[in-house]
Amino acid sequence: MSTRAAHYPLMDSMRGIAVIAVVATHTSFFTALSGDDTTQVRFGFISVTVFFILSAFLLYWPFVDARLEERDGPSVRGFAWRRVLRVVPAYYVALTLIAIILGLSYVFTLSGIVHLYGFAQVYSPYWALQGLPQAWTLCVEVVFYALLPVWAVLMRRLHSTSREQRVRQELWGCAALFAFSFLFKLVINVTGAIDSHWAKPLQLTLPTFLDDFALGMALATLAAAYRGRSEQPRAIRLIDRYPSIAWAAGAAALLAGALTLGLLGQVGDLRQSGAPYMLRHYLIEVIAVGLLLPAMFGDPTRGFVRRLLANRVLLYVGMVSYGVYLWHLAILEQMNRWGYESIGDRDAFLWFVVVLPVSVLIASLSYYLIERRALGLRHLVGERPAARPDEHIAEPASTAATRP
Repeated sequence: MSTRAAHYPLMDSMRGIAVIAVVATHTSFFTALSGDDTTQVRFGFISVTVFFILSAFLLYWPFVDARLEERDGPSVRGFAWRRVLRVVPAYYVALTLIAIILGLSYVFTLSGIVHLYGFAQVYSPYWALQGLPQAWTLCVEVVFYALLPVWAVLMRRLHSTSREQRVRQELWGCAALFAFSFLFKLVINVTGAIDSHWAKPLQLTLPTFLDDFALGMALATLAAAYRGRSEQPRAIRLIDRYPSIAWAAGAAALLAGALTLGLLGQVGDLRQSGAPYMLRHYLIEVIAVGLLLPAMFGDPTRGFVRRLLANRVLLYVGMVSYGVYLWHLAILEQMNRWGYESIGDRDAFLWFVVVLPVSVLIASLSYYLIERRALGLRHLVGERPAARPDEHIAEPASTAATRP
């Protein structure tokens, strides 16, 4: 298993599952464009939420654990520097090379540089899905990275007299973030703004997904509060002993979404506003939390689900998942230009079995030649004080670019 995730060793596998779902979703969409009767798999929607919750969980853990234990928190400068090293070099290399290979000359215009290299593409209806379309999630993550230390500092300033009170304050804070995101989505739906010219900027920025991050932060709070304690809440004991229960709940929600809310369907038939949009968003959160709980709580060696997550292939795919996320759409486009449909027709499976391993291969090169080398510079800026678990290297969120 990855030594960088010693305290949550199954998280890489969750990244692996999520990024495989992303590749399947994009492959399905790409091939479904050839005909209206072709079913599109939209499980990449779930991957977005999985990555956001996972990212918030791993990144907030050191901050909230330090507060609960009344220790100095992580270095803010060090945190920011590691986020830059984790995200920027591999993304800049991928964007530049893909733009050259695919002939995306607009990337190198002044506006393209500002929007695409500046993580600002989601704030323009035109630029939102340009360059690397999936990189809109990076724009969301970058804003979350900037706000997270500020939030942690504000929470530390709240007066408290006990550990239990600090836990309650943290959970109420997460509830407030969740409620804000709900109200934001409610307002843009009720007012019709979600169907306007500014639909993409409204749907693809942090306020829309702040509830995902709030869930991850709340789960991090609970994990920090109960980690190592002899007395565990009944729900955590249940997940520890029977992790399959969480996956069963997620599977039931997934089936409900597939049957009623468009997680499977034809191109163009997905409702992107109103009640279906709201219900789908929260149903996906149920699915994502169900998937993640066995990796967040309980003995990582107990149960079939956790043994499955300990699979070396999944762990490896998760380790290099950022590169898979950055490169797989470009690989799909290049295969199309080379006329792969003459071999694979428009069969999504035949495209998937080529795109995934090629993506993993290129992602491996990205990981070992760029990402690890960049992270080797992390000691140059503000190392944080020692904390119980090492700060994990959370992946930026992958996504389905078909989500508007």
